[in-house]
Amino acid sequence: MKFFIAFFLCLNAWIAPVSEAAVRSRLEDQVVRLLVTKREVDHSAPWQNEDVTQQAFLAVVLPAGELLTTAYAVADAAFLEIQRFGSSHRDEAELIFVDYEADLALVRPVLPKVLLGMKPLPLGEDLPLDAHVDIYKVRDAYQLSYVPGTVQEVGVVMAATSAYTMMSYNLKVQQTGLGWAEPILANGKLVALTTGQDQNFLRAIPVSMIKHFLNDRHDQNYRGFPALGVELAPLTSPDLRRMLHAGEGEQGVRVADVFAGDAASVGASISGASTGEGKLQIDDVILSIDDQPVSDQGYVSHPLWGKVPLRLLLNQHFGGDALRLKILRQGRELSLVVNLTRFDSNKSPVFAYRYDQAEPHLIFGGFVFQELSQDYLRQWGKDWRDIAPIDLLYLFNSQNRPTVDGSQRIVFISRVLADPMNRGYSDIRHKRVATVNGKEVTSIASLRALLKSPVISDGVPYSRIKLGPEGDEVIIDHQNLNAAHSRIAKTYEIKSPASFFTP
Repeated sequence: MKFFIAFFLCLNAWIAPVSEAAVRSRLEDQVVRLLVTKREVDHSAPWQNEDVTQQAFLAVVLPAGELLTTAYAVADAAFLEIQRFGSSHRDEAELIFVDYEADLALVRPVLPKVLLGMKPLPLGEDLPLDAHVDIYKVRDAYQLSYVPGTVQEVGVVMAATSAYTMMSYNLKVQQTGLGWAEPILANGKLVALTTGQDQNFLRAIPVSMIKHFLNDRHDQNYRGFPALGVELAPLTSPDLRRMLHAGEGEQGVRVADVFAGDAASVGASISGASTGEGKLQIDDVILSIDDQPVSDQGYVSHPLWGKVPLRLLLNQHFGGDALRLKILRQGRELSLVVNLTRFDSNKSPVFAYRYDQAEPHLIFGGFVFQELSQDYLRQWGKDWRDIAPIDLLYLFNSQNRPTVDGSQRIVFISRVLADPMNRGYSDIRHKRVATVNGKEVTSIASLRALLKSPVISDGVPYSRIKLGPEGDEVIIDHQNLNAAHSRIAKTYEIKSPASFFTP
């Protein structure tokens, strides 16, 4: 008997490492390298592109021959290739669908046979706090290696590719250089996808968000992730609670602002309500969402994560879903139903993203006009919210309310290309354009149209460009524009005629 016990123990000792290694080796048949050739617009000189770069990400195999990666991976991609582990061969890939709001994308090989023999990576479930996971990164061309991590917290972050705020894991790791769409596994199943790293803390999209994306239609009927369309503020002040007839409890968060055209302002309804009463209003108090009580700081309870921002409840819905709210308005409890709409970052005047598209701009007399975007601000690095030009940050922070149709843009002079035509104005930089010839400028397209109608003084056509908020004014004579534009194009090597204003 002792002999058989000893033999059994030795056999287990021999089998366990092999079994573990076998599990890990199979992951190379469920993950590929995604090689992305990118050519981004030079946001400080939008008539040209940055140097071509190639970046490497990971993508996990899904059923039907699809590959899941992040939207950041495919943003501004000119060419996609995939490479299986253990092979030096690269195969062309194509983009199936991308949601920049949620930072998720689907790609596939142009030739389906490329994934022959590979297996889909199964999806797991959301993780509790303090859960231990394995983050898989590229070790070399033949294999992956894993880095252990621990779920430290779950919070709301802005997606790397948009202005949408979404739930995200914050994981503690002991290695840097991560955040390139590495898969995170627990018990052999995908539970998250990395999106970025700040020192030893790694951000990742939870699997519930991934499932939401995958369970949608990936065409023009994609419903996406919604937003409520309001700005919320804590309701912790006793005086404010009394003013709003909210009692002395800790339930309910205040509606501080309602954005035009969003779900809360156009899609809400109250049975038997009068006109306008069925919409969320400033100073409403949201008591519950989908029957889940909301705290005075805008938190709801989660079975795994404890108190989390109510944003989590919105992340679980699709555009077009009905959201049930219980609110307090002037001391009355009301029940609302809000028909949610898909969130669109670009409805705000400061454009959130414009991947794979030309950057709207116009050169007029050497003045470079652009539409303000977050990509322009990001030129100042990861701390751009603190160190970007103060005039532009003011516009971003205070003049960026979403509009109904998203057509309103902030046009500014990014710089002046010095030329005799603009002598005396060379120091103008990062100033908003308020009006041209007395009419409001709302986009580069409107600017171009207004410049075609100059004012006439003593038979000479001029454009009067008023800058805000100081009210400075630029006056440019139209008579010598063509000659000036020819000089500027030659001096600054601008090869795009469409960049210049033409009468």
